[in-house]
Amino acid sequence: SPVADSRVVTFARRIEMPSFKLNPWGIDVLIVGPSFYRDLNEHSGWRSLQFGAPWWDVVLPTAAALMGYTVQRIDAPVAFHASHEQRWSRTDWRIAGDYARAFLVYLARQMQVTDFPEHKDLHEFHFAMRAWRDARTASVKMLVAPSLIQDAMWRFANRGVVVKKKSAWVRFKRRIGL
Repeated sequence: SPVADSRVVTFARRIEMPSFKLNPWGIDVLIVGPSFYRDLNEHSGWRSLQFGAPWWDVVLPTAAALMGYTVQRIDAPVAFHASHEQRWSRTDWRIAGDYARAFLVYLARQMQVTDFPEHKDLHEFHFAMRAWRDARTASVKMLVAPSLIQDAMWRFANRGVVVKKKSAWVRFKRRIGL
């Protein structure tokens, strides 16, 4: 189990509703053991975290990899998200990105990781850092019961999220093997 082993950090990406498309950018599920935040604070002195802010979802699994944790990605539809307008400005993204880059570069140096990217340009850093992390991430296959998918659909329908294209639902079911 990902939680039973405190040296494992597991993440998953979300499925956007009602399109049933995987969001390749954000991480919306993060499972960590009790030692993760203690280690993060010990190695970096980082004491504040704002979930949902730009970059947090990239920082935590990357920090775990830098600290020697096993990082896993769940390749199954476990998180469903009602699509909405972006709530962060480009300025917010840059400010958070500058902080994230400085933090991760500092942590890499503290952990004596010599191959971590240190690009000055935020976009270049973002892609290089994700590639560095993904090269150290194991894929985890999980079987998701069809009833869980249908339950998620029912919950979204009751919140006013309507699946407008039946073909999207059919393609999604095929993709996940239902």
